[in-house]
Order: sequence, then structure tokens, then C-alpha cells
Amino acid sequence: MSETVEPVETSIDAVRGEIDEIINPDMGLVDPVVEAEKWKALARKHEAAAKVNAEAAIRLKELEDLEKTEVERLAEKAALLEAELTSERVANLRTRIAAESGLPANLASRLTGSDEEAMRADAKALLEAIAAERKPASFDAGPRGSAPAPSTDDWLRNKLLTR
Repeated sequence: MSETVEPVETSIDAVRGEIDEIINPDMGLVDPVVEAEKWKALARKHEAAAKVNAEAAIRLKELEDLEKTEVERLAEKAALLEAELTSERVANLRTRIAAESGLPANLASRLTGSDEEAMRADAKALLEAIAAERKPASFDAGPRGSAPAPSTDDWLRNKLLTR
């Protein structure tokens, strides 16, 4: 029951011939080999276009990244300048409040507060603290403490003088 199958040597032309016999051109059927070649050619054409488009997309992405980097750099610079402006305004406000309050200029940087009112209150408190420190000591406030303990030298001196 075993049948021997012999290999058949066929060429493309032979296959085309067989297909041509099967396909009747009058019925509107298309040659599959021609159709396959047409679609292969279209695929190659579209692959080439896709490659060109991919390269253009990569270049566009690079340009967008460069632009984005420039925008980010400018945004950082704007943020730094804004912070510097805010810092200068606060320093100017401290100096002005110190001058108006009569606070020495070298103490203006010690003023704290988030707004002008808070800084004015801090300047007033600082002036009161300075004024309290500048008051002369009152001598009628009671004893100032005990006399210092005599040193060994004082003891020896007293012994020699009392002889």
C-alpha cells in the first residue's frame, strides 16, 4: 500500500502556464503571480515611504526636544530671576522699616516677618530689647552678690602685714 511519490520538477513558467489554463481571462479573474508582484511592489514603495517618514519623525522629535530644553532653560531662568526679585524686595522692605523705626542699619537684616506689618512689629520688639539693655544699672536694686573669696596670695599678704 505504499505508493512512491516522485518529486516533480517544476519551474515558475510551468506553474504560470498551469494557472493560466485554470484562470479564464474572460471571467475577470486576475493572474495571482502578477497580483502578488504588484502587491510586493506596493509594499516596497510603502516601506520606503515609511522609512522616510520615520526619519522625519525622529528629526521632528529632536527639534521638539531642543525647543523643549530651551523652554525649560528659560523657565528656570525666569524662576531664578523671580526669586531674586522677591529677595531684593524683602531686603528693601527691611531696610526701609529699619530706617523708619530708628533701628540701626546693621540690624535691619535681623528683622523677620512675611509682610510689612509683621516686620514693623519685629522692629518695635527689637528696639524695646535694645532700649532695655541700654538702661543704666540702678544702684538701689539691692545687693549685687558677695565679695570674691580671698585667694592664697591675699591670705599670705594679710598674715605678713599683721605681724
